[in-house]
Amino acid sequence: MICFENPQSTSPFVNLAIEEFLLRHVLVDQPILHFYVNSPVVIIGRNQNVFEEIDMKEVRKRGIPVLRRLSGGGAVYHDLGNINYSLISPDQYLLNNYEAFTMPVFNALRQIGLIAELRNRSSIFVQGKKVSGNAQYATKGRLLSHGTLLLNSDLTQLRSALQPRHQEISSRAIQSVRTSVANLRDLLHKEISLDEVMVHLKREFLDRVPAVGFELSSQDWEVIRKIEEDRYRSWEWNIGRSPGFTTIRRALTTYGELVLEIQVDKGAIQTVRLLSVNFKDNHAVNAFCDCLAGVRYDPQDIALALHAYGVEQNLLGLGEEELLTLIY
Repeated sequence: MICFENPQSTSPFVNLAIEEFLLRHVLVDQPILHFYVNSPVVIIGRNQNVFEEIDMKEVRKRGIPVLRRLSGGGAVYHDLGNINYSLISPDQYLLNNYEAFTMPVFNALRQIGLIAELRNRSSIFVQGKKVSGNAQYATKGRLLSHGTLLLNSDLTQLRSALQPRHQEISSRAIQSVRTSVANLRDLLHKEISLDEVMVHLKREFLDRVPAVGFELSSQDWEVIRKIEEDRYRSWEWNIGRSPGFTTIRRALTTYGELVLEIQVDKGAIQTVRLLSVNFKDNHAVNAFCDCLAGVRYDPQDIALALHAYGVEQNLLGLGEEELLTLIY
């Protein structure tokens, strides 16, 4: 088994790019084990709608990036108190067999005094609390199985980051299952370091299997940087890939309640419809709705479109900033 670590990097952009590089470009006939720790980040599943999973305004305000991973499953929060492990295997027949990949984690937890169980097919629970989520992705005869392990994460920040915004959304996206989580330290009622847990994890994953080190070449890093830039720093992948959805947005104006129906697909606004309040100047209202068609569903792009259109206060009873708040 190849064991790769990059303790110098806590960048989620870099670490997810390394994980993908190992999956797609290190084509060996033995498993690859990859450990990493990320700075604060929200990572959503491949088929999720980011706008249903988190409050984008809140994570932007806190400076927390949102990345989309290759595998499915629900949204997770990573920080420096969370261990991430990946096992890349040529054994694609193990797809959906989470027990085979989580057993070393169970054994490692037992070594530190905790008894774990697998629930909901891919989640690890201890004392009724979720401490680990796992997901898989298969491609070209290779299987990526990866997971998280909460050691000493900021659970207040976690809950805040994964709190969906209260809005009306209709879509067919895969939604996260909200579950009560806990840190290993809290369950143990004593201090335990990340390094100590890592020792147990490595021992169990590498049990009776000789470990082979792996170094990245300068050419490897060029490929990784390209993956990082093209995918994990791409708005089109992280946000725009969200499945199409319809959202209903409401605001109180001098005309009464204003209700907009906004259809979004591939990250761009397709149509905007006014569902309430009759205006005398329907032509102006239609022109306003049309000015948003094709605009990326992103506050900066929407603000530019509104500014270019030249919103008048008396159009819908709202100014430019108020309209931006209504639309996004």
